Amino acid sequence: MKKEKEGKNMRTKNLSKHQNFTFAASKWFKTTLFISAALMITGCSAVNAKSDPSVLKNAKSSDQEIEVHVLDVGQGLGIVAISGDDVLMYDGGDRDYSSYVVSWLRKNGISEIDQMIVSHYDADHLNGLVGALNTMTTDVVYAPDYACDTRVCNSFHNEIVEQNIELIHPKPKDTFEFKEATVTFLSPQNHSYSENNDYSLAIRIELGDSSLLISGDAEYDSEQEMVSTFGNKLKSDVYVAGHHGSSSSSSAAFLDAVDPESVIISCGKDNSYGHPHMETVKAFEDRNLDIYRTDQQGEITFTMTEDTITFKEQTAPDPYALGSKSIYQNQSGNTSQSTGNHHQEHQQDHHDEVHHNQTTNNSQPAAADYILNTNSHKIHVPNCKSVSKMKEKNKQAVNDSIESLKNQGYSPCQNCLKGY
Repeated sequence: MKKEKEGKNMRTKNLSKHQNFTFAASKWFKTTLFISAALMITGCSAVNAKSDPSVLKNAKSSDQEIEVHVLDVGQGLGIVAISGDDVLMYDGGDRDYSSYVVSWLRKNGISEIDQMIVSHYDADHLNGLVGALNTMTTDVVYAPDYACDTRVCNSFHNEIVEQNIELIHPKPKDTFEFKEATVTFLSPQNHSYSENNDYSLAIRIELGDSSLLISGDAEYDSEQEMVSTFGNKLKSDVYVAGHHGSSSSSSAAFLDAVDPESVIISCGKDNSYGHPHMETVKAFEDRNLDIYRTDQQGEITFTMTEDTITFKEQTAPDPYALGSKSIYQNQSGNTSQSTGNHHQEHQQDHHDEVHHNQTTNNSQPAAADYILNTNSHKIHVPNCKSVSKMKEKNKQAVNDSIESLKNQGYSPCQNCLKGY
C-alpha cells in the first residue's frame, strides 16, 4: 500500500560527478552516525538486528497475507485487497458511493493502485473506479473487451487514454502476481453473450492453501463455461456471490465446483431488485455456508494467509428483525415474526435439539458441546453439515456456552444455530 510521498529535493539531478560523490558521502556519513546513535540508545547492535530471525520474519509476513475489504457500497460491488504495500481494486460501486470509495482509500493511506480490475461496465461497478482513477495513481487496469457507450464508460476510457494507463483485456487462464499470491482470470470465454453481465472478469486469488473467487455479475452461461474449462480448479474457500445474490447467478453446477465454506453477498438494503433472491440464499443455506451480507453487516473484512482465512468479527443480523424481505421467509412468503418470548422459546427448543443431536451423533466425541471452525471463527453443532466439510486442522471440539464462545470472537453458524 503506497502512501502519499513527501516532495523530494530534486537538486541532486544537476550536481557534477564530484558534487554527487561529496553529497552521497556526506549523506552516508550522517546516516551512519544517526543509526549508530539510535542503536546505542536502544542497547541494540547492527549485528544482532540483522541476525534476529524474528525481524526478518515479521518484515516478510506482511507480504504473505492479504487483507480483503468488501466495501459497503449499497447496491453495487467494490473490493479492495491489500498485501504489504500493494493494492488491488476490483470494482468500485455506483455513482452515489464514488466519493465514499475515494475517501475510504485516502483514509487508509492509499494513493496508488497497483492493479485495478473492472468486472464489467455496469454503473454500479464502474463509477467508483472512475473516481479512483481521477484521484489516484494507477499502474495497470484489466477490463473486458466489449463495446460500451454510456456516460460512465466513456469517462472511464477517457481517463485511461489521458493518463496513458496500461489497459489489458485478459483471457481465461491469464495470471498475474499479487505479492505472494497468484490471481487467475476465469472469464469471459467468448465475445457473443446476450447479456453484458456474462462479460464479467471473474478471478480467483490463491495464496498458499487459501483462495477467494470473485465473479462480478457473471450469470449461468458464463458460469457453465468456467465449470467446463476449470472444473474443480474453481474450488475456493470464499466466494463473493455473483450478481449481488441474484437467482441468475450461483447455479448449482457452479456452486458444486467452487464448493466454498463462506459466501459474501454485496447488495443494497431493501434494494428494488430484491437481491439477494430467496432461492439463492436457500441454496447457500442448504450447503451450510457461512453467509455474510453488506446490506446487513456493512463492510466485510477478512484476512488470508497461506493456510488460514480469518473474518473480522461482524455484527450478526438478527433473523427475527429483518422485515418482509427477510432471507428467513417460509415457502408461503411469510416472515417469522417474533416477540421476546417467541425468541426465547425458539432458542430453548433449538438448545434441546442440539443436545439431542450430541447424544445421537457418534461421529464426534460425546463430550463436545460444539465444533469450532478456527479458520472462519464459526460455532457449529456437531452434526452440522459444515463440520463434515471442514479441514481437520480447522476443527476444534469444545465444551462451552455460546455466549462464552462469542466473547472469544466466534459467531454462531446461521444454519445450525440460527436464532442465537
